[in-house]
Amino acid sequence: MKIGRVEYRDETFYVQAIEDGARMLRIDGDIFGDYKVTDQELNCEEVRFLIPVDYSHRKQKLVQVYCFGNSFTLLRPEVAERYIREGKRDQSVNIWQRIFARPHTSLTPDGQSIPILPEDDNDLLHEPEVVLVVGKEGRDIPQGRAMEYICGITCGNDITTKRFFYWSSKGSGSAEGLAEIEASGETYYESGIIDPWKKIYDKTTHPDGMPTIVPWLGAKSLYGSIAPWMVLGEDINYENLDFDFKVNGEVRIKSNTHRLKPKTNLPEMISGLSHIVTLIPGDLIFLGTDFSTAPWPPIQVGDVLETCVYDRQKLLVKNCNQFVNP
Repeated sequence: MKIGRVEYRDETFYVQAIEDGARMLRIDGDIFGDYKVTDQELNCEEVRFLIPVDYSHRKQKLVQVYCFGNSFTLLRPEVAERYIREGKRDQSVNIWQRIFARPHTSLTPDGQSIPILPEDDNDLLHEPEVVLVVGKEGRDIPQGRAMEYICGITCGNDITTKRFFYWSSKGSGSAEGLAEIEASGETYYESGIIDPWKKIYDKTTHPDGMPTIVPWLGAKSLYGSIAPWMVLGEDINYENLDFDFKVNGEVRIKSNTHRLKPKTNLPEMISGLSHIVTLIPGDLIFLGTDFSTAPWPPIQVGDVLETCVYDRQKLLVKNCNQFVNP
């Protein structure tokens, strides 16, 4: 079942897609609890899509947006083969990763324009991702039951504002910090391991081992997008979903969720997250970006970004937004 959330004639409510969204029926109630699909059909021309989950308090708990970083294998196939031949360590099996949250206010609904602030021109990194939808509350979930807590998927773009993120060991600003790191020797991509974060952490670590850069809130609070629909309650092959990403119609990423690192599969990710926070219905979990084709040009004014997710060659969800001048 394909579910969205809309503003329609001064009301806000969930809708069910009919004919892949060509028609819509109103839903009364809470889609994560008691609800009813009515026979009220909407005039699609009057519909304005919102973020697909309701972020109001549910039983005194607020729905959250969680994100995983460094979750996909980072080796290009040809480099992985060379590493195997040479007996080198494949960083794609490194269990180390980062979990962070982003404010839901940073997610622009599908179809709406996203203004780029002047200070962020040439500074935005796109990160198209498959997004899981949590269906029931859970804490300390065992891996063997983790997928029982997921009720569907959507997709979005976990955009990074790099001026908050790239810092040097001296604490200088983004451009200077990045230049200092790159001037120090090997670039992030020179070795064939596409890991733009490792070099930064190597260069910005206190003697006690704590990284000096943790500016996730700033880097993730300004820009992002989310698809209009969630696909819920269907037989979704979560661990074998194709997804692709285009900028102005040009394909930049083609990947699949089976490229998640061997030691960071979906059950482990969900279980691990639930040991840090209590998951509640409606929480969104961004699974991370496949950086194997990086580096990419920064987002420009006028760019149209489109992310699509497929299950067994069937299009499930699509997210499309254009970046504009403020």
